[in-house]
Amino acid sequence: MPEPTPPLPPGQAGLPLLGETLAFVSDGYRFIDQRLSRHGPVFRTHLLGRPTAVFAGLAANDAWADPDLIQREGSMPSHVERLFGGRSLPLLDGDVHRARKTQVLAALTPEAVASYLPAMQARIESALSTWADHGELALIDELKALALALVFGDMCSLGPGPELDALRRDYTLAGEGFTALPVNLPGSTFHRALQARDRILVLLRRLVAEHRARPGQDGLSRILAARGPDGSRIGDEEAALELLHVGVAGFVVFAVLAELVAQVASRPDIRSRLAAEVAGQAPAGPLTPRTLAAMPFTHQCVLEAKRTTRILPAVFGKARRTFTFQGRTIPQGWMVMWAVRASHYDPMLYPDPERFDPDRYGPPRNEHLRAANAFAPQGPGQPLGHRCAGVEYSTVVASLFTALLVRSYAVELPPQDLAPDFRKTPPVPRSGLRVRLVRRAATGPGTTAAA
Repeated sequence: MPEPTPPLPPGQAGLPLLGETLAFVSDGYRFIDQRLSRHGPVFRTHLLGRPTAVFAGLAANDAWADPDLIQREGSMPSHVERLFGGRSLPLLDGDVHRARKTQVLAALTPEAVASYLPAMQARIESALSTWADHGELALIDELKALALALVFGDMCSLGPGPELDALRRDYTLAGEGFTALPVNLPGSTFHRALQARDRILVLLRRLVAEHRARPGQDGLSRILAARGPDGSRIGDEEAALELLHVGVAGFVVFAVLAELVAQVASRPDIRSRLAAEVAGQAPAGPLTPRTLAAMPFTHQCVLEAKRTTRILPAVFGKARRTFTFQGRTIPQGWMVMWAVRASHYDPMLYPDPERFDPDRYGPPRNEHLRAANAFAPQGPGQPLGHRCAGVEYSTVVASLFTALLVRSYAVELPPQDLAPDFRKTPPVPRSGLRVRLVRRAATGPGTTAAA
């Protein structure tokens, strides 16, 4: 006799039609954490009109990276797919995905990122100096502006001005649509998000046309010139959609930078170790890939910020076929959600997971190297799989920012409400993260020195 089919994951369907959507939308992190605590590493629910399995942990990381189990095409709820504007990398599979990923990665090779470093450093130093001039200020909006300035400066050679300001406003509005109820009525959050997406795409299509006519050495020019494994080049509309996606992925780096600022300000032990390392390796002048590579504690702080920062509670996939996970059946066609943050708070992988502890990533602990997919805050798997294309780029941005911050500034964190506001994506401190930057050395850009 054939063996009986394992049961479905534990859980419930919730209300008719709505399922458990309202609870998930109000605070997806708590929704997932509570049910994982109750049911174990996988549970079932009903979200956005679809039966759904949610899983977390090392085994989930491995399953999520397996294209035989999880597909992306058709995986996202229709309202989320609409926010992406079409079929970009998060919605592609197979050969089409590999070709597109190869083209996009042309903008993010080590050689390409190294070429962006001088302008990147100048933008960060200018921003830090401006913030110091303002005394106490709410840093979240400033970090959003900086993140977009870096991404679109490197990718499209877009400089400061009204277009960059409009992108910051519109990416903020579009981001709020990902966790809003999908009600496309005038005045609704989702309606405003779609309008913002449309305005972004108008600008991005123009930038693609300009770069097609007059290519340079920036990221978009590299993407347009690249060929996939099949010899194909990316089309103009596809390039605009990938820029939209790159903007989303790059924009949320602001949350990682905010976490690093908060840790530098609140942890004297971390601040002193960072300052000593930067003073020993790069006390002044330009930072290069070589100097960044010589600062392991800075790198470890960035990895820990990536682990602890809330970006999204989970990401979407679809069961390509019926499979068994942890003794439970995941039926073909179900929506499958990988709980990103919960997977990185597993105490079996990361002891005392609530503690910000950069030493996790150095010898002898090396907690992130315990298994192939133990550390995957930007997705598990291989570069040409569904791991975020900007993994290394974001690490360089955050490392450079941290080094320049501690090299020249002390950071003061006034009393405030740092509890996350879950109405925002990513959730940010309700206070807006109010800080004061105090100069430690008054020298010109590129020549700052630690006190």
